[in-house]
Amino acid sequence: MNSWQLGPEDLGDLKTVLEAEWLETNGLGSFASGTLSGAVSRRYHGLLTVATHPPVGRMHLVSKVAEVLVTPEGTFELDTNCFAGSVEPTGYQYLSSAEASPVPTFHYQVGGYLLRKRVFMIHTKQATAVTYELLEAPGPCRIQLRPMFTFRDFHSLTHQNEALDPTALRPGPAEILFRPYPGVPALHVYHGSLPFEASAGWQQNLHLQAEERRGLPCVEDHWTPGMFACELDPGGRRGLIFSTEPLQTEPDDPEVVSLSRQKSSASMGPDPFLLFEAEQTRREGLAGPHQGKGGLLEALAGSSSHFIVSRGEGSSIIAGYPWFEDWSRDTFISLPGLTLMMDRTDEAVQMLTAYSECIQDGLLPNRFPDPGQEPEYNSVDAPLWYIHALGRYLEKTDDLETLEERLLPVARSIVSAFLEGTRFGIHVDRDGLVVAGEPGMQLTWMDARVEDRVVTRRAGKPVEIQALWYNALRLLESTFYEVGEELDGQAYGELADQVEQSFLKLFWNEDEGYCHDVVDCPDIPGGVDTSLRPNQLLAASLPAALLDSARARRMIDRVRKDLLTPRGLRTLSPSAPGYQRRYQGSPAQRDGSYHQGTVWPWLIGPYCDSLVTAHGGWKPKVIKEVTAVLRSFEDHLTQAGLGFVSEIFEPEAPHEPVGCVAQAWSVGELLRVAAELDRQKSGH
Repeated sequence: MNSWQLGPEDLGDLKTVLEAEWLETNGLGSFASGTLSGAVSRRYHGLLTVATHPPVGRMHLVSKVAEVLVTPEGTFELDTNCFAGSVEPTGYQYLSSAEASPVPTFHYQVGGYLLRKRVFMIHTKQATAVTYELLEAPGPCRIQLRPMFTFRDFHSLTHQNEALDPTALRPGPAEILFRPYPGVPALHVYHGSLPFEASAGWQQNLHLQAEERRGLPCVEDHWTPGMFACELDPGGRRGLIFSTEPLQTEPDDPEVVSLSRQKSSASMGPDPFLLFEAEQTRREGLAGPHQGKGGLLEALAGSSSHFIVSRGEGSSIIAGYPWFEDWSRDTFISLPGLTLMMDRTDEAVQMLTAYSECIQDGLLPNRFPDPGQEPEYNSVDAPLWYIHALGRYLEKTDDLETLEERLLPVARSIVSAFLEGTRFGIHVDRDGLVVAGEPGMQLTWMDARVEDRVVTRRAGKPVEIQALWYNALRLLESTFYEVGEELDGQAYGELADQVEQSFLKLFWNEDEGYCHDVVDCPDIPGGVDTSLRPNQLLAASLPAALLDSARARRMIDRVRKDLLTPRGLRTLSPSAPGYQRRYQGSPAQRDGSYHQGTVWPWLIGPYCDSLVTAHGGWKPKVIKEVTAVLRSFEDHLTQAGLGFVSEIFEPEAPHEPVGCVAQAWSVGELLRVAAELDRQKSGH
């Protein structure tokens, strides 16, 4: 399971509790997230953001619950809110500990009163539960719980408005049903007979600090219908469940709803504490084969399942929380770590099969957008990453039957489309290398645009595309030989030989000891981009490497010197024209630096694989360097997205995390390398 724990020495610092973020998911694309302080600092923070068309179509419904504890010593607000120039109340000062054991758990110490709060989503249900237990107390106290609502698209903001219907609220003995706007999901608030006091109103001008840093609108209003309040005796416990499903009418789930119905009366509704017990049991084995190994490996293994979601009858991978959908490139870069290293091979096959049904003209959708929007096929590398993932699956399982019957024809169709020529100018040149690009189109993973301007000009023959293309050809060569189709295998092998010769002739810079980033680029004078970038790592990191060990060692030495940081690899050498020292400001400013120096942790995977190629295997010096590289991420697990690895980092020290706080390929690639390192150290 996700693993993090903080004590009083961490929680007393306002910066820490405002910037450290917890995350819960339900396997459907829905999520809950927030800061340790309880303050909302992003538009995405909330207790229930529900995927109305799983795993997309997400709507932000419930912002938070504001808690107040009333004791004989006084009234204590446990909540924290940020406004322009002030923080009030400052309930974070009562936090004594916070941990993910086994769900986000917060302990508040108010004099002799110790209150435990847990927040968790119910797996495969569109619901979040919040529970409160008075663990220690000299006597009874009173607890007041005021839920706050938004009911909006999760990318938007809510402001006080006349359209909200405060009367669209149906109270009952165990739940309140609420739908304040037409066309939004109805929200069930299960309260287990907690007394409700109507006192509707708006909380205005909440300041979202993370949105301000992103150069976006950063003020929001939240609406509340009133509060729940009751006496709480020592050892007493109460809870709320927010759901877009009528949980008590679904008795078919033995671990969740049925359990609740068996042990609590219908008038009380589902019991959040029984639901917690079911979730606790389910989460005990989430680290899979890495359970009990500790450190970064077990932590990332426990976090890995949060990215795997249902899509129709199959599975997919959410690229990052809180704002990304499922992207095909991200899915197949992440798949080996998130599924194969976790022994989740069935889900790997589901993903490979499901995505194969979406191929058009040899291309995969770059991303799956919200309903009503057309998929975007502007990715030259996604289908090649698909073939790479297919090869990793075969390497893990030896499942040649599934490969031959269901997946090999897909790989063949991708290669055929590239050979024949497909969209966006993608085709194979006479030298065997892949050409890709049209004016104004960004087709590689360095795909940032500012209005109509492509920031990183990579039309022509990008280095990593040739590496992925070569790897695909070698995989098909060996596979067709293995299934008895020698002529096909020979044809793929001959083309791969041509690619290898052309690549070394055009890309390898003997004087500098590294590879050019792009050749035959129509947007660059002379057609060759000699920038030192990390994309060339793929020429040494993939199973079929284009660089021999001697060239790989020279390349790694340059990359280590100019690009390697404790948080991943810079996307451009600091000495290159166009290098950006900061990732900050407006969306246009941030997009302009996204791949112009900004550090990406997922590149640690190709870096470590290239080390193995450079030194001819997992030699002791390789094990030592990989161990040090991975160890540098351990403190990050309590820095931004708790238990996760961020999308990107600032290129200059201290390399502050920016972008998404939980990124699939960051976690997947670090997990993959950590698992392989563990295997090498154990001698397996």
